Amino acid sequence: LCVKMLTLAAGSVSRKNVSLLLLILSVFWISFSLEFQMLLPCQEKAAEAVGVTRQALAKWETGETTPDILHSDALAALYGVSLDDLLHFAQDSVPPPPRGKHVFGVVQLGERGQVVIPKRARELFHLGRGDTLVVLGDTTPGTAGIALIPAQFFTSLLELATQVQEDADRKEGDA
Repeated sequence: LCVKMLTLAAGSVSRKNVSLLLLILSVFWISFSLEFQMLLPCQEKAAEAVGVTRQALAKWETGETTPDILHSDALAALYGVSLDDLLHFAQDSVPPPPRGKHVFGVVQLGERGQVVIPKRARELFHLGRGDTLVVLGDTTPGTAGIALIPAQFFTSLLELATQVQEDADRKEGDA
């Protein structure tokens, strides 16, 4: 069903190319989901990476002491967040996402399935009225989710998949 839907969306792209595109999108999705499921480094490794003892790091975690600005910068780099996010992170809130990743807030699904994309997300991704997005989904337990990607990106992936397939077919024909 998914291959049929993608074939319809892609127009004249072959079923074989759509399958290749699905593989590319799957790899992209797995890579994206793994980043959010990464376990933070253990205390010893984190302390070593920042250049302090495990005990010093433990004191920072409990709030007994605080790291200086240089160690804070090293911690931010280690965890892939901005120094600002690290400094303003509240223990009782959701941890800040890695650099380049964003949490824009919570949206409610409307009566007919519509979602309002938060203003900050629309601005960051230059989305405007009438822009076309492709809705992707993953039903795998533990990584289930929905993603929106610009149709132009999707079209570029289709073109890439087609080019890769044509190159492979050409090489196979030359052999």
